[in-house]
Order: sequence, then C-alpha cells, then structure tokens
Amino acid sequence: MVRRLSITVPDELWDELIHLDPSPSSLVQRALRCLSDKEGPGAGPTPFEAAAADIPYWQDALDELARQATELRAEGYEAVIMGFHDGIVGLAWLDKIVQDYRPDELPQLLSRAADYFLHRRHVGGHSDGRAVPVEAVNNVLFGWGSTEPEWDEDHRELLEGLCRIITIQERGLLKENANGDHFRLARGDYPTTDIPYSLFEGMTSALFDTAAAVRRRVRSTSNPAELGSFLQ
Repeated sequence: MVRRLSITVPDELWDELIHLDPSPSSLVQRALRCLSDKEGPGAGPTPFEAAAADIPYWQDALDELARQATELRAEGYEAVIMGFHDGIVGLAWLDKIVQDYRPDELPQLLSRAADYFLHRRHVGGHSDGRAVPVEAVNNVLFGWGSTEPEWDEDHRELLEGLCRIITIQERGLLKENANGDHFRLARGDYPTTDIPYSLFEGMTSALFDTAAAVRRRVRSTSNPAELGSFLQ
C-alpha cells in the first residue's frame, strides 16, 4: 500500500534539507525513516535489553558486545576523517556519496565494496599479502582482468573512494583484513574481510556528519557581499 499525500512545508525547512535528495518523495520518505528509527516501534528497548536488566550475565554479554561495536564504530569514523585530512578523498566525493546513498543502505554497500577490494587484490597479484598503495588502487580495481558491472558502473566512485581510504590506514581492521594478508572465502568462492558491520556504520556516520558540518560551517561564516565574483 502506498499513501499519496499533499503536504505543506515551510520554505526555510525545505531549503535546509533538499540537498539531501532532489526527489521530494524520496526526501519525505527518508525523513519518515529517520523518525521511525528514533521514535517508532523499534526505538524502545528490545526484548533482550528488557530481559538483561534482570539477568546479570545477559547484561554482561550485552555490555561487552556494545563495547566492541562502539570501538569498531569509532575506528570506521576515524578512517574516514583520516581520508579527508590526507586529501585521499575530497568534497566532490563526499557530496556525491551523501546525495546518491541513504544512511540505512550505505554500511552494507561499504562492507561489500571492501570484500570486492580484497577479491581484486588477489586477482591483481597481491595474494602474497603485499599492501596495495593508494596510487595503485585504480589498477587493482579496474586494470587486471574482468570487473563486475555493479562496481565498474553503478558504484564505481563509492568503491574507489573507499579503497583509497583503506590503503592509507596504518593499523586496524581495514589495514589488516582488507589490505593485509587476511583471506577467507565465503559465499562460495568470494572472499570476505570478516570486518564487523559496526565499522562500516561508523564510516557512514562520519560521511553524513562531515557533510552536515561543512554545510553548517559555510552557512554560518560566508557573507556573499565579501565573496566577490569568481569571474573577476
């Protein structure tokens, strides 16, 4: 079932958010998903959380898993910021990612892209564990052998940016499991990095947080009267 609605939205609110999705329908759906995540049926305590409050060893298990997930999320967040700091990815890539992908779909795509990078490393002659340097990313991904159309066409820029971020990591799971000597086959003959989902959720948060911070900084500090003309 699909509801067709006619709604009125103040211009200032709409103008603040329309850059997130050029489709009015998609933007409204995205806003409703965010509201559902925060205040919908799934926003309250889960049955496990409710039970853990009365069972100490359940609570211990929950606390430990949450600790691990929090550390992984922070690791993914830091990896993205490092990419921007080192100039490995920039504003154009950031804008494209936050406009083309939803926060709820991006972690899974990043995880699959990391697996694909691992696969291409081994196809491209790095099966001995040698790390791929950032300048060789495109050759590894697209230069040796056939590539999958999904990555070569639909998600090429996402894949390339993520893999450039991976190659500059000096420690952590992105370095060890995606750009190191880790290798395990899953889903038939396809390799997996074995990197938990929480790390890619951290990367996703960093991307959308950074985009929002940049927009807020520009709006608060720019004065059109002082900018002049780029034609001068």
